[in-house]
Amino acid sequence: MPIHYAFLEIQNSEIYSDALTGFNNRRRMEIFLQDMIHNSSPENPFAIHMIDVNDFKQVNDKFGHIVGDRTLQLVADALHNVSDRLHGFCARYGGDEFVLIVKDESDIQEKIQKEVNNLREKCADLIPTISVCTGSAVCSSGAVTATQLIAQADEKLYIQKEKYHGRIK
Repeated sequence: MPIHYAFLEIQNSEIYSDALTGFNNRRRMEIFLQDMIHNSSPENPFAIHMIDVNDFKQVNDKFGHIVGDRTLQLVADALHNVSDRLHGFCARYGGDEFVLIVKDESDIQEKIQKEVNNLREKCADLIPTISVCTGSAVCSSGAVTATQLIAQADEKLYIQKEKYHGRIK
């Protein structure tokens, strides 16, 4: 029986975990987000942040996929550290996009970038300069859907990406 239990735990872990970063995966994030929405209210709001690594394709093209993978792991480590401090929830959304769900939404991009920079210094010989853009949406009502929240955060993320690339001011 203990072997069967251990097998089921491993299977469950693989279903809800991203293999590269060890983070929760998109499927687990969607379940968590639904629970957060259900429990949200004006007195109990939360924020969802979409995080995207800037110029990630260039990292893979210039330095190779091993460095690209290590870059994603470093960003995941940085997000994990920020999430722990804010008692949040992290997940890899897909590719070079991540999600952070927290009660406190202030200065997330700055906190993440600072943590990325701190971790990058430890492996500067391997990892190129890394920066991130974020977009967020606040939920204070169970009347909103997960799709709507993600779309709001994604829209703000792409505004930040446009600013980063100098297409808008």
